[in-house]
Amino acid sequence: MENIRSKWEKINEDFINFLIFEKGVSPNTLNAYKNDIRQLSNFCMDMMLCPENVKHEHLIDYSEKLVQAGLKRASMSRKVSSINHFFNFLKNNEMIIQNPVKELVVSRGKRSLPVPLSIEDIEKIFKSIGDKSPEEVRDRAIFELLYSSGLRVSEICSMTFNSLLWDEQLIRITGKGNKERLIPFGDYAAQALKNYLEFARPKLLKGKKDTDKVFLSSRGRSISRQMIWISLKRAAKAAAIGKDIHPHTLRHSFATHLLKGGADLRAVQELLGHSSISTTEIYTELDRDTLKEVIKTCHPREKMNE
Repeated sequence: MENIRSKWEKINEDFINFLIFEKGVSPNTLNAYKNDIRQLSNFCMDMMLCPENVKHEHLIDYSEKLVQAGLKRASMSRKVSSINHFFNFLKNNEMIIQNPVKELVVSRGKRSLPVPLSIEDIEKIFKSIGDKSPEEVRDRAIFELLYSSGLRVSEICSMTFNSLLWDEQLIRITGKGNKERLIPFGDYAAQALKNYLEFARPKLLKGKKDTDKVFLSSRGRSISRQMIWISLKRAAKAAAIGKDIHPHTLRHSFATHLLKGGADLRAVQELLGHSSISTTEIYTELDRDTLKEVIKTCHPREKMNE
């Protein structure tokens, strides 16, 4: 058993070093690879399998175990991708003869749709945020940007002063895959951001060495995704909204409300930074009541029945 464990640990270390020094993957991607390969390693060690002895049928058993554990389809697809890259690395380095992943099919379960907030709930959240402390002023600016521009929370955390194009009221965002896009932000977000930069940020900095990051924590450091999540949970609780809310909820709401208001799907895709239009299309499934109303009010035969 110790020999098998040492083999997995050595190969896993080599693979991670390859991702860091040759592929240059982001920290978030690296952590996902580490977790995925660690879980596979544990499964194989329990089966007393060395890396070179893993077969396609073993991976089928592993994938079925993950499905039975309730793993969502998107997470399952990512794990299969990680495993495929891992075994390709072994093959390219002549540690194995053939990649055992082959065509490992991910079961197409029912796609879970994001749940947006109503416009009324959005307003309740904003009204629940005070304006006395620098943290409250900061939180308002962050939430306004998340809802005004549909940004990812990671994009908020990494935003620098060079990202802000004030004259044009645009934000330069480098999203997934290092793809750059220019995103406009509305007047409410602009005012909230201005208040934060002028009055709140200097207090959060507290005389510490400045950073190029726009949003700071209470200790004057770059704000984290977890901190934004906690702040939004607090605001939702103060607004008496009994729903499971996270920062991505504001992004979902942004997309849904734009489409409900008549925005073009291709424009929303560009704003969200989706590489595929099919990813954006999930938001068209959210507003069935509006679609029913379109048929009722616009279809000629339905209008005759009124």
